[in-house]
Amino acid sequence: MTKHKIINILLWCAFMSTTAIADSAQATQQNLYYISVETNNIISSIGINGIPLLQDNEGLGRRVNWPISSWIMNGDNTINVALKKTSKDQKVAPYFDIKVFLHDPSSDIPKPKEIYVHYASKEVVEKHGEISLPFVGTANFNFNKPTPTKLWSEARQLTDLTMSHKQNIVKLVNYLEQSILNKKVDNVLKLQQYKIHEDAVAEGHPINEIEDAVRTNYEWLFKTYQFDGSILTLDEADFRLCGNNKIVYVYRKNGKPAVFFRTKDEEFDIPVYIAIINNTWTIVR
Repeated sequence: MTKHKIINILLWCAFMSTTAIADSAQATQQNLYYISVETNNIISSIGINGIPLLQDNEGLGRRVNWPISSWIMNGDNTINVALKKTSKDQKVAPYFDIKVFLHDPSSDIPKPKEIYVHYASKEVVEKHGEISLPFVGTANFNFNKPTPTKLWSEARQLTDLTMSHKQNIVKLVNYLEQSILNKKVDNVLKLQQYKIHEDAVAEGHPINEIEDAVRTNYEWLFKTYQFDGSILTLDEADFRLCGNNKIVYVYRKNGKPAVFFRTKDEEFDIPVYIAIINNTWTIVR
């Protein structure tokens, strides 16, 4: 099993369990939104409203439709693109193509019904003649429909991060890391309760079904793999205020996500996004 497969399995367990019950009879008809990303021959970081979502640190290229129903804000939104050269010989021109779209419910796989924004390397080349790396670009779109999630109305807007903030954030990340290392499923679910509830609402599924799916996936993960981890320290941690300064993206100064684990042969990680909800630091995505 490759590193990329393990990473995808863990993200599925922790973040994407809604798809496991997509055919549930209790699921409500919900508008679903995706970001479609295609890249080739570039190291890339793709995000929304300053929040990093999809990263390719090896420049191998990717083609993915990623659900963003829980990320879109009502009003103005921005797609963020950051590109760097790979270590490979640049014989092929860097390429990217990004769309944000409303899913067509008549299709079983993500399919655009309405495209909100389309941003591609072709547009950059037409304007500037080429893509000069490193490259940073943005594309804006307006979303004037109500969002089903509560994060953007409940999260406290921050002006900066104090040392106390950073210490409390690292403490929360450490609790999640230790819970996973010790295979404490109940603790892992409790720490991610807000995120799980938001995922359920965003995807139109009953909360109890999402909770059951996440539990099943973590139980499978803990039974299948033996792993150890590198616990995040304050000196190793870096923090990025994003999402209108309502979310803190926590990661390591070496570029790896905050929660990072290894098996005998492979390694995997979990991105962590934290906010203050009801005066409490909470894992929200």
